[in-house]
Parts: sequence; structure tokens; C-alpha cells
Amino acid sequence: MNESFEDGDSSIITTNNSNDFDDTHNTDIDQTTWRESDMIDDDDLSSGEDDAMSDDSSDTLTGYELNRDEWIILDCVQEVLNSFFEATKLVSGKQYSTIGLGYFTVNNLKEYIEERDGNHEVDQLKRLLLRQLINYFDNDADQYDFLKRHAFFDPIGFGILDRADRTKFEREIRNLDKERIESVVDSDLSSRHLQATAKKASTSNLLNGFLSSVG
Repeated sequence: MNESFEDGDSSIITTNNSNDFDDTHNTDIDQTTWRESDMIDDDDLSSGEDDAMSDDSSDTLTGYELNRDEWIILDCVQEVLNSFFEATKLVSGKQYSTIGLGYFTVNNLKEYIEERDGNHEVDQLKRLLLRQLINYFDNDADQYDFLKRHAFFDPIGFGILDRADRTKFEREIRNLDKERIESVVDSDLSSRHLQATAKKASTSNLLNGFLSSVG
């Protein structure tokens, strides 16, 4: 590269910087080549590590892979628990849940898991669930009776009560109503008796006062 400029004596001075440019250019090429070579080595090393990790991950995932029988069991679990999933949405949804609705749900779940369809895995799951349902509801007689009593006053719950329970609760209601009426009558009679006694005492006091004044 030639450059020309004038000095103070107006003479022309010409310089040649081509060698300097070539040296700098060659140095840049050498550094770039070195960096690329180093990056290639790093890529090769990283690729080898990734392959090793990929093999380990593949072996690990293979160990977790389900076989055909295990997939069948999962399908059975989903089939059986789907009714419980729907029951949960029913009693805990946006609409107000009642005790009668709860009894209706529990009763229908119990009927469902009491059914047998010949599928060994499904039937076994139902037996396990039925055991727990009986433990938490039927075996707690007070709680189960409480559910049925309140279900009697709920159209949804009343519809699934058997005849024996309906007759039992109707009889209890009649007896309670009879006791209430008798209690009201007794209270009214007692009140009238007290009023009559007080009136009689007042008359006696007036009579005694008069007799004392003339006696």
C-alpha cells in the first residue's frame, strides 16, 4: 500500500506499508485458525460426553419402561377410579353440595364397586376399594345413620333410601311430633293451673282483708 504526503518543504514522501498489512493479516488468519481448531476439539469432546450421557439416560429410561401387563393394570386403575373422579366433581363442584347428595354419591359408588365383570384386575381393585368404603362408612354406624337421616329430607337422597329406612324415619318423625304436641299441651295446662291458683289466692286474700276489717 503506497501513501503520499507533503512535508514542510513541500517535497513528496512515499511510503510502502504493504509488508505491515501482510504481517497483520497473516497473524489474524493464524489466530482464527487456532480458535477454529480449538472449537472443533471442544465439539468433539462435548459430542463424546453427550453420547455417553445419552447412553446412560437411555438405559435409565429403559429401566422405567412399562411392559404390557403393567399397561393393562394402569388401564384398569383408570377405569375403576374414573367413577370416583366424577363423584368428586359432583360433590365439590360450583353448586351447593348437600348431605343428601353426598349419601346418594356414596351409595352409588358402593353399588358400582360391588359389581363384578369377570376382569380379574378390575374386580380385585373394586374389592380393595369396597373394603375401605365399608370401613369409613358402614362400620361407623352413627355417621352412616346420620347421612341417611338427613338424606330423608333431600329429594335426591330420599329416592335411594330403602323402604325399611323410610318407614323407620317416618315413624321417628311422627313420634317426635307427638311428643312436641304433648309437651305444648302440658305446658298450656300447667300455665292455666298456675293462673287459676294465683286468682284463687288473690280472692282469698281480699276476703280475709274484708273479714278482718269488720271483725
